[in-house]
Amino acid sequence: MQNEERINGLETQVRTLKRIVYGFGCLLVAGIVVGATSLQTVPDVIKAKKFEVLSDDGKAVVVLSSHLLDREMNAEDSIYYGSVSALNSNGGTLVTLGSNNCNGTGQVATFNGHGRFLVLLGYNQDTTPGLTPVAYDSGLITTFAINGGITSNTPTRPTTVSSR
Repeated sequence: MQNEERINGLETQVRTLKRIVYGFGCLLVAGIVVGATSLQTVPDVIKAKKFEVLSDDGKAVVVLSSHLLDREMNAEDSIYYGSVSALNSNGGTLVTLGSNNCNGTGQVATFNGHGRFLVLLGYNQDTTPGLTPVAYDSGLITTFAINGGITSNTPTRPTTVSSR
């Protein structure tokens, strides 16, 4: 009987030690999981030259990017402007919110998805000779026909210059 009692005692000790080892194993796994998730921090600034939102099939449907102003300048004087574009599933532009490529002013443009303007909201820079620069500049709304021709332009450009 003495051996049976010793074996029962040893079995009890082994069960107790197994429980302790499993408990420490669970604590170790929990500590690793908590430590790994707490290390993920949100950065203050994310920098990139371009961001794209992709559809389920991997095509860009929204693009946030920058572009160079179309002026002849030295590389040191280059001016960049940002834009946001919504695209269709074929990659054609539908709407762009950004800046005019020529003068860098704000602009909203809608397209037909095949590269043609539909509506343009922006800045009308009046370059009529003899006028004071920016004296007659204004907002601009232009609508386009499917063939690309202008169907309306508001405000209309003056045909004569007043000399008061």
